[in-house]
Amino acid sequence: MKQNPSQEQKQSEGHAAAVALRAIFRSRAAYAGLGVGVALFACVMAWQGIDDVAEALRRAGWGLILITLLHLPPLWADAMGWRILIPKGEQPPRRTMFKARWIGESINDLLPVLQMGGNVVKAWFLVDRGVKVDRAGASVVVDVTLVVLSQILFTLLGLILVVPVIGSGKPLLVVLTGAAILATLLTGFYIAQQRGFFSFIVRVSKRIFGGNEWSSVSHGASTIDTEVVRLYAERKTLIASGCWHMLSWFLGIAEVWIALHLLGQPVDIRTALLFESLGQAIRTGAFAVPGALGIQEGGYVFVGSALGIDPGVALGLSLARRVRELLLGLPGLAIWQAPALNGVLRRGLCHAYSQEGTFVPPSKESALSKGVERHCKVNRSPVVRAINAGGNLLGKGWLAKLGEEGILDTARSRTRLEDFGNPPIFDPLRRLLKSADNEAQLNLMGRLATRHDMVRLLSNRLRMEEDRKKNPGIAEEEIRRPVIITGLPRTGTTLLHNLLTLDPANRVPLTWETMYPSPPPDAATYSVDRRIALVDNQIRWFHRLVKGFNRIHPVGARLPEECLLIFSHSFVSYQFETTHRLPSYEVHRRFLQHLQWRCPGERWVLKAPAHMFDFGAMFRVYPDACVVMTHRDPIEVTASNASLTATLRSAFSDDVNPLEVGPECSKRWADAINRALLSRDCNCAPADHFLDLYYIELVADPVATVRKVYEHFDLPFPRELGQKITQFLGTNPKDRYGKHRYSLERFGLDIEEENMRYSAYRERFRL
Repeated sequence: MKQNPSQEQKQSEGHAAAVALRAIFRSRAAYAGLGVGVALFACVMAWQGIDDVAEALRRAGWGLILITLLHLPPLWADAMGWRILIPKGEQPPRRTMFKARWIGESINDLLPVLQMGGNVVKAWFLVDRGVKVDRAGASVVVDVTLVVLSQILFTLLGLILVVPVIGSGKPLLVVLTGAAILATLLTGFYIAQQRGFFSFIVRVSKRIFGGNEWSSVSHGASTIDTEVVRLYAERKTLIASGCWHMLSWFLGIAEVWIALHLLGQPVDIRTALLFESLGQAIRTGAFAVPGALGIQEGGYVFVGSALGIDPGVALGLSLARRVRELLLGLPGLAIWQAPALNGVLRRGLCHAYSQEGTFVPPSKESALSKGVERHCKVNRSPVVRAINAGGNLLGKGWLAKLGEEGILDTARSRTRLEDFGNPPIFDPLRRLLKSADNEAQLNLMGRLATRHDMVRLLSNRLRMEEDRKKNPGIAEEEIRRPVIITGLPRTGTTLLHNLLTLDPANRVPLTWETMYPSPPPDAATYSVDRRIALVDNQIRWFHRLVKGFNRIHPVGARLPEECLLIFSHSFVSYQFETTHRLPSYEVHRRFLQHLQWRCPGERWVLKAPAHMFDFGAMFRVYPDACVVMTHRDPIEVTASNASLTATLRSAFSDDVNPLEVGPECSKRWADAINRALLSRDCNCAPADHFLDLYYIELVADPVATVRKVYEHFDLPFPRELGQKITQFLGTNPKDRYGKHRYSLERFGLDIEEENMRYSAYRERFRL
């Protein structure tokens, strides 16, 4: 029976894979190979002439799509050959093996990983889906051996056929020498496996790449080595796997044969076999160069000339295969990173500054006097770095356009709807997109995320408006006496929100329903709505990608969510930090009506520091609102808020200066608190509509503080709520995910200036 590895085991293997892949990416050899490949590619193109190559590709036209599709059968055969190496009863589904093979090839083809990174990810991919660590690792190692062995046999077949064509001169000697070298390397590879390959490769990698992290990778290496030896003892299994791989090589002949026909130089099957066998041998020999860039192009010209194929056509064939690698490889990379990237795109959160995701406090000497780093350090995944680098190379503005009409058309096409409802959003959307395009200095990931988020919000607007038309009862919902928690960020608003959520009479917006509000949530299925699993999966992968973010701010599909995600549907939300506008409460009210229609509560409990910007607008829409303002010394929270803001911004931009973020955040929130107090002094609402709470009392006695909220607003305090609060705090202690470290100096903030900026507020509330 198939046995799933423990969570700890999977996490350990996932960490080992991450360490290996990160070390490969940091390898100078990988990037040196990339540099050599780029140079050779440019030389071959310059030597041959780009016009001839372009003409050959022009003749192929849409046939390039056919060439891409023809690679799927060989890919499937390789996956099946690999699958045989895993014992029956433990074999993953065929589609899982195909997906793993696809992802591995995509990584090796497109990323600078010395042809090793894809194999690391393949093994991890299987472990993550229930295959034992030793089975997965051993199967990958033996499979690589069989692929190379079958390729040597395939190349020898090509040599047998090539002798009558090119004779026994120098070209044949070069090919024979290459095959002999490849066979020698394979023999050494086999011997190494018999003598403990996995332990050996860890030792070698530690010497090449350096670092102490390889100790975690070496754990369990001996068990994988044992499994490798066991696999080599199963001759029938090896033969069956080898046959699948030979089939894969022969299926590749069809790709070459059809491609040459499309490029304008038809050949017979024998010539196609010769070209494929010798061309693949050259590509394998260039494993140190990512995708054999430059080497493949030169080799194709060499082999083509020997076989009587025009050099321009031979080079065109190589480029046609490059197109195929992109058309299959980019989706392969996307599938590999899809859950993590979806979490990034839809949640709008990303990478923390350091590997621990926290700020390191400066020394006692003022950072302002000695200088601080002017850019945030971000620990990004290799794929995100590759995407951003590709954007810089190809033009991120062209790859991810932020034009208003294009985004609107995408939302309309996705939903097949036209009415965005009220209030109008076109003017704020236009200004927001212009600011994001011209001022925010977004990298490619930032532009993709912005575009994706805009389409999601617009699609929500369209669907919600359609819901209101079909269900007039939504517009008749009344929002009575909402409890609204606000105050400076990091003053206990999240904690108080979580505690009030424990009362079943309180209706709070959860993350999943604020991200996907349509169709309206239903009380009958509220706890099992399929959207919960969708958001949970995105956030789970998000936490794998962003280490330590929970230390700054916990996120989860079932956790209470701020009103920011609601306000964002007006495109004037504080969420969009590239512009500064006040929230739209009409959109806010309509959103709550939508969520409340089929899933009501006795009262809404809402939370967002941004409510302080305009109490007047809030009370015009919610005249009976009950406002709780939390207070804490702003000197203690300003740097923490700057840390959070800089972390979020660094998800989308490579140019985030902490010395700019700190003063900006401090001034903005000083303005917010001044607006809030001025509104209160101008009697925006009766005084008893406000309750002031101190962070220190909330932390010291949470039950008494929550009871004070109920008593002030004349709400019944549930008998069991006190016990629930105690239990909640017991299972969710402060700094549960680690301490969030930060300092004023890190963000260019001077304590004397901050004291002056908040002096009136601190004096009024004796902070």
